[in-house]
Amino acid sequence: MPHKVSLELNPDLNSLLTPLPPGVGLVHVRALGKNTTLHYLLCNQGAQALLLVHTSSTSSKVEVDWPAFLVQNTTGSLKVTPESSVLCSNALVFTRLWEYDDVNDTADPEHMPPSSFFQPYKLQNFTWDDLNKTLDPTAHTALLCGRDASESFSNGSLCLKFSAFDSEGRDQGWPSLLHNANSSQLRVGLDGVAPRSNRSRFSLELQAVGGTQPMALL
Repeated sequence: MPHKVSLELNPDLNSLLTPLPPGVGLVHVRALGKNTTLHYLLCNQGAQALLLVHTSSTSSKVEVDWPAFLVQNTTGSLKVTPESSVLCSNALVFTRLWEYDDVNDTADPEHMPPSSFFQPYKLQNFTWDDLNKTLDPTAHTALLCGRDASESFSNGSLCLKFSAFDSEGRDQGWPSLLHNANSSQLRVGLDGVAPRSNRSRFSLELQAVGGTQPMALL
């Protein structure tokens, strides 16, 4: 059964009581099925993270303790309730952007010597654009673009675009991948970043965690 998809920014936030620092936002995408719910949470506080929680309830919801959430590494500041309904939870954390000098044009960073790599860009040090300007609740998309203070990013940015689909079709942008009504997509792109060598290539480092226990920390 296709999911009914909705998107919101900063769930449970009272901006008068808890003003957000510049560049901090939490996107919540909710996909409601016949007997289950998928919760996608995309955060740009520090290193960007994408969390997926699958529940056995159609009434499960996201709860955020915003004062605690803004103090990073605070356990229990973000959770999906009722916790007993959580079937599994998985997360991707985008940690570092690597650049290397691909002398032989192989596009194979795992077999490059350490001397080929430049100092990586740490995404936790990036400044991110205002999500209010790039969120599209109708199309169920969120575009997160950020940069660090280095000269390479003076006119460039790293962007992640998350899309959740409620119908079959193809994405408008290249490579126009086919999707169905129960799928999502994460597109990664670099725009205008100045390379540090004539043969530079880039690689994005991810950390994945998951399990069957309720996840109470993003």
